[in-house]
Amino acid sequence: MNSSNHNPGLFRPLDSSRLTAFLRAAVMLLLTWLVIPAACAGGTANVGESIYQHGVLGSGALLEALHEGGAPMKGQDAACINCHRRTGFGSKEGNIVIPPIAGRYLLQSDSTNRAEPDLPYVETMRLNRTSPYTDQTLARAIREGIDADGKALNYLMPHYALKDADMAALIDYLKHLDQRDIPGVTDTELHFATIITPDADPAKRNGMLDVLQHYFADRNAAQFAMTPHLRPSRRGAWANHMFRVHYHWQLHVWQLSGPADTWKD
Repeated sequence: MNSSNHNPGLFRPLDSSRLTAFLRAAVMLLLTWLVIPAACAGGTANVGESIYQHGVLGSGALLEALHEGGAPMKGQDAACINCHRRTGFGSKEGNIVIPPIAGRYLLQSDSTNRAEPDLPYVETMRLNRTSPYTDQTLARAIREGIDADGKALNYLMPHYALKDADMAALIDYLKHLDQRDIPGVTDTELHFATIITPDADPAKRNGMLDVLQHYFADRNAAQFAMTPHLRPSRRGAWANHMFRVHYHWQLHVWQLSGPADTWKD
């Protein structure tokens, strides 16, 4: 890929009336990308990644699943990434909650993760499980929709047809979504980036970069102010721990060039 200032991110020009919404969404998206783990090494991990991200089995056949009411799903439509995201952190939209499935969230109970203050807080992490998942109960959850406590999972969870080798590869991949060495994060800085495509309007490009740069400057200046007292709730405990660590936010600009089919390289 041809680029300058080689760092990951995303840029799309927006008009000023949507600026506030863009900034909130952009920061959350960039934070999500910061925690995308490095690819796992080895053939088994590659199979797990293929199943999770693309819905393709180790044999090259398409992943198959049944949704609520027996509706069939296949291939990319059945891929785990569609709901649980590439990070494995899940998502929330209204009353719909997709829980995190990265290793550290799966392989312990709701009660034990209270004792791990460095576990990154995500809004969907309160699973109310009394039992951590094992490889066996996780396989059951994926195939039959039954959680570690023997309860039925949400109807949104498909039932997957996976043979033992593919199941083992997928579970291994989920465990590797747990990496603690996070790209873009140092002891003192969080690195963000925005991609600019060659067809971006120069005026909009400059205007959006000016807004982002001022936003980051204001964020860096404000974060060192006194943090208001947070109530000692479970969520507050994670938030209090998070906001006591002050990182400098660094914005990078990644200007793409050349044919679009080279941008992923």
